[in-house]
Amino acid sequence: MRTSQSLGVHFTVKKDKVKEDGQTKVYASITINKEKVIIALPFFVNFEAWDKGYGCVKVKLPEAKEANVYLEHVKFTILKEKKTPLNAYPRDRLSLIKDSAF
Repeated sequence: MRTSQSLGVHFTVKKDKVKEDGQTKVYASITINKEKVIIALPFFVNFEAWDKGYGCVKVKLPEAKEANVYLEHVKFTILKEKKTPLNAYPRDRLSLIKDSAF
């Protein structure tokens, strides 16, 4: 019997949540073995600067380096928790990730 395990971290913004100044919150979508949770990060970007295809700030913009380094840090923080097999995680693993601070 074969089991498949997966862990995915993707970033997105919501068009309907754009503030008057064009800023919008970044969300992390974390999927573990087909269970998904979306976390609002304490980080804002200009909606027009967001590259939807890559899930980051457009590279040619001046603010891109700082923003993308932060997003990579968040992704690394989530992925480094994967020290045991995914099936060994407690059932509420997504809740623990959601409650942790970034």
